Amino acid sequence: MARINVHIVTMGCAKNSVDSENMAGYLRQGGHRIVAHVNEADAVIINTCGFIQPAVEENIETILELAHHKNEGHIRLLLVTGCLTQRYQTELVEELPEVDAFIGTGDYHRIAQILATISVGERYCSFNEELTLPEQLPRVRLAKGPSAYVKIAEGCPRSCSYCIIPQIRGRLRSRSVDSIIQEVVDLTEQGVKEIVLVAQDTTAYGLDLQKEPLFPLLLNELAAIEGLHWIRFLYAYPELINLPLLEVMASQPKICAYLDLPLQHVSQRILKSMGRKGSADEYINLIRTIRQYLPEVALRSTFILGYPDETDNEFTQLLEFIDTVKFDNLAAFLFYPEKGARAAEMPNQVSLEVARERFRKLTDLQEVISSELAQQRIGTTTEVLVETVNVAEYSFSGRSYREAPEIDALIICHQSPEQKLPRVGEFIPVRIMAADSQVLLGQQVKGV
Repeated sequence: MARINVHIVTMGCAKNSVDSENMAGYLRQGGHRIVAHVNEADAVIINTCGFIQPAVEENIETILELAHHKNEGHIRLLLVTGCLTQRYQTELVEELPEVDAFIGTGDYHRIAQILATISVGERYCSFNEELTLPEQLPRVRLAKGPSAYVKIAEGCPRSCSYCIIPQIRGRLRSRSVDSIIQEVVDLTEQGVKEIVLVAQDTTAYGLDLQKEPLFPLLLNELAAIEGLHWIRFLYAYPELINLPLLEVMASQPKICAYLDLPLQHVSQRILKSMGRKGSADEYINLIRTIRQYLPEVALRSTFILGYPDETDNEFTQLLEFIDTVKFDNLAAFLFYPEKGARAAEMPNQVSLEVARERFRKLTDLQEVISSELAQQRIGTTTEVLVETVNVAEYSFSGRSYREAPEIDALIICHQSPEQKLPRVGEFIPVRIMAADSQVLLGQQVKGV
């Protein structure tokens, strides 16, 4: 088969980004070339997100735009993969005849063979659910920079009432410790300084392999890798934040004192309806324990607003909790009655108008909290991982351990002419000079 130039468009979360890079690895093994721009491509793969309705609409628009490119003769083959495909199988096949292949979430490892099939004029549709997890996953980095995401498990062990991810991605399947270590070693040898571990529930890693989570063990093993500077993980469910995990985080300098806790709510009644454990008091005690072990920890969370039957009092309880805990950052989402999720059929759905007003109040409160916490950092010195360098403006930008890539604030530093600009991937001591919730301005500490 002749070599095909393939461009990959990734929609959605960091886990999708990893899937795209794995597909790129399989394609390269098959003799194909990965190109950075659609105008260089013979074939385009759209790796989709189908989690909530706004994402569905955005993804459909992207598919239609690229279908137009194909109809105009700019590309020859169009493939659609990912969560949207897995979720809306029959509908997409019938409504998008321009698409040559629809691939669910379980066939990424066959992407080169699928490309060969459609290149001779055959249409291909496959919706296998459970992605095979081989020991060695080929990977071609599509996003350059000093940080890389590493997906440690596929699927989800939970059944939250508002979420359809288990229906799309299947049960929890953890990768082996050895395969993850090898991938991180490979990335480190390519110059990666920070890895960000991701899964649907990262702290549940290993629960399908044994009764106790293997996550603390995995972190200890990764911390021994030479050349790796930071280890960060996202999506840490509160009930699996235990003393063994906190002890590992406290004892290993490479593990960032950063926790992303997707709490979703604090009302015990609402949490029970969501299919989750916990309460405001339990979460406050948990966060108190976290801060005892990790005094300099940065905390992030996510919350759903307008969940069915959420009362004004329960929303007020959530605001009071946030004001008490004072997260460094958080993300708020409006509840969407997703088809197939149990919560979509529940009575007493909260109106969109009420949900939006609650969203405004919560985000306004968090803006004040994030700004106040950022102001407290003025005058402090922190280690910054350089991500971009702007020679024309004589500046660089990056993050400290307190900021995760893509979702948290950025640190920007303007240099004086006598100082040499750092290189991407260097760690530079920076003094914070000004700050708000989104951007911190700093100066490199002179003489370092």
